[in-house]
Amino acid sequence: MKSAQTKRRRGGATPYRHEGGWRAPYVDLATGRRRFKKFATYDEALGFMERARAARRAQKDGILAAPPPPMPFRELYEQWRTARGQHKRSAVTDTILFEKHLRPFFGEMVVTQIQTAMVERFMGQLRRRRPIVRPDGSVDDRLSPSSIRAVLALLHTVLRYGQRTGAVQTLPQLDRPRVTVKEYPCFTTDAEVATFVRAARDAGPDVLAIYAGAIYTGARLSELRALRWGDVDFDRGLIRIGRSGDGPTKSGKVRFVPLADALAPILKEQKLRVGDGFALCFPGPDGQMLPRISAIFYRRFKAILRAAKLPDLRFHDLRHSFASLLVAKGVNLYTVGKLLGHSSPLMTARYSHLAPDSFAALRGIFGQSPPADAPADVVQLNPIEKGNEK
Repeated sequence: MKSAQTKRRRGGATPYRHEGGWRAPYVDLATGRRRFKKFATYDEALGFMERARAARRAQKDGILAAPPPPMPFRELYEQWRTARGQHKRSAVTDTILFEKHLRPFFGEMVVTQIQTAMVERFMGQLRRRRPIVRPDGSVDDRLSPSSIRAVLALLHTVLRYGQRTGAVQTLPQLDRPRVTVKEYPCFTTDAEVATFVRAARDAGPDVLAIYAGAIYTGARLSELRALRWGDVDFDRGLIRIGRSGDGPTKSGKVRFVPLADALAPILKEQKLRVGDGFALCFPGPDGQMLPRISAIFYRRFKAILRAAKLPDLRFHDLRHSFASLLVAKGVNLYTVGKLLGHSSPLMTARYSHLAPDSFAALRGIFGQSPPADAPADVVQLNPIEKGNEK
């Protein structure tokens, strides 16, 4: 039969021994339930219990705010999406990330349970995820570091919103993977571009116009989908890029790009082909905006590259090709960044090595190497005498 002192200790008055340590009972402020925590020494356990009791009294007296009611992460995400998320340019992407990655793991989990250790387990699952097949048929065996960063960024945004609204008390520490700037595959010569345009013409006028628009303007896919004839000024030789398929441009700003001589006749042919009844430059078969996931950007694009024996690129790599060719022709990085709509010069700096003679001024900075038979100056060193060593 247990003594009254043991019962009193286990009832919460003082710590008690448990499996080689000291166990401290306390009340969880968030749930109101009784919990236990183990410590190595009696003093540590007692100090923790006194702090927990003080916090409990402060909460009852109204000095410490009561914890928020338990809320599943799914409900917090819906609140954030209604208040903030639906107004973001990346609303569609955020929904995909939530449904595909966050909801299966955190959906019904109470937000107060999302701590650093739980996020680490989630990141481990992202790194070990099963292979996926892309729309173009290629297989990706795991998420890239940039994709993992995007998922964690959305998780942090939703939890930070919960902290501001009182649903979350503390934010977990998110260790986002580092993303290295890589060189993108692209066309590097005018001959490759000419071969690509000829192959696109052979494939049909519908693909020729939008492929040429991509390679000669550097516009993003979403910007090309939303391009209208009112944005093309044939007289002044300018194209206005001020919108994308799901709202404003990525930077939120309007920019102008020159209407290249190689592109102008192709766009004129496209305008005659689609007729005056269409406002879009590159409408789909139904006259509406082309969907973001379409064979014209994946399967048909890859088929043209294979038929022309060109490098295996993504449609977005036409944008990189545009920038790379401009830099290689001597256009300064500032101008290239403006044409691409970059919000930061660092984004354009990835093309700096392509500039002609970008390191020419540094080649002779150390002078010329002396010939092998050139006499060398010999310096006589005085020997160190004993007793003078320092």
